[in-house]
Amino acid sequence: MDISENDFSNHKIMFDIIVPIYNVENYLEKCLLSLKMQTYANYRVLMIDDGSTDGSAKIAHLFGDCEEKFFYFRKENGGLSDARNFGIDKSIADYIVFIDSDDYIEKETLEILNRELVKEEVDVLEFNGWIIHENEEREIFNKHYINSGIKMKGVNYFITNVHNGCMYSAVVLKCVKRSLFSNGRLRFFKGILHEDELWTPQLMLEANTIKYIDIKLYNYVQRDGSIMHQKKKENSIRDAKIVFYQLEKLYNESNLNLKQKNVLKSYLCRKMIGLCQMDKNLVTDEDRKYIRRNAKDRKSWIQCQLYGIFPQLLPPIIQIVKRITKYE
Repeated sequence: MDISENDFSNHKIMFDIIVPIYNVENYLEKCLLSLKMQTYANYRVLMIDDGSTDGSAKIAHLFGDCEEKFFYFRKENGGLSDARNFGIDKSIADYIVFIDSDDYIEKETLEILNRELVKEEVDVLEFNGWIIHENEEREIFNKHYINSGIKMKGVNYFITNVHNGCMYSAVVLKCVKRSLFSNGRLRFFKGILHEDELWTPQLMLEANTIKYIDIKLYNYVQRDGSIMHQKKKENSIRDAKIVFYQLEKLYNESNLNLKQKNVLKSYLCRKMIGLCQMDKNLVTDEDRKYIRRNAKDRKSWIQCQLYGIFPQLLPPIIQIVKRITKYE
């Protein structure tokens, strides 16, 4: 639907913001304050305490007691995916936004999302953000956006972004229509790292329409205590492999045509090669077979051959090519 600027006030989309919480007492208040200070009023904050053992519960309770838009839920520890699934089950809004409890958003975020969705309704609205480093330096999250402001079919959006190397899996950069969750297929995989990388392709294939806006609304704070810094490399590699094998199965069973499947499988091939280079001692024969059977385009086939013959030379070759093409 197309509505003029003067009509925005008459169309108030309801948002539910899901905030999984686990032992983030030093960061949680800043996160929740960024939600309290939103310039847009029609939203709820679902604070899902995933069994915190520090002072996080006290902070969340304070917001829940003092702010009518904030709702506190406590559950047994089940991990990030389980907390997000819990929040989805509690949601009643038109759209769902996810935020990690050690990050924060710009105060105009919901106002901008409402404006864009009123102008043009889509199932998924993606946006940009900042990566905030320990020294407070900022880095743009999505440097390779394409088709900004253009409404696309979900499948076409997904294939185009993967083909152009612009696929960003971060759930926190997506505003999702709640009705997409009604069939039960868009559940987060419990108990693994890299859950966003598995969930996002499922979302893209499920959505009828998607649009990206190149507006920086999210602030992703990198810190030493984050989950990816705490977990051992072996666990990270193991869980990434689970994701890649699950995605291969998803693409094989999908209704995509052969050309589309080949684009996605070739991307998986290159991702698996990069993963295997992280620790050669964790590479199995099945992983090597995976790489070979998913090398469906020229780029992935060349990388597959180079990896098979000169595995140690492949990373510097890729970096040289990126510098030549000015692809950061």
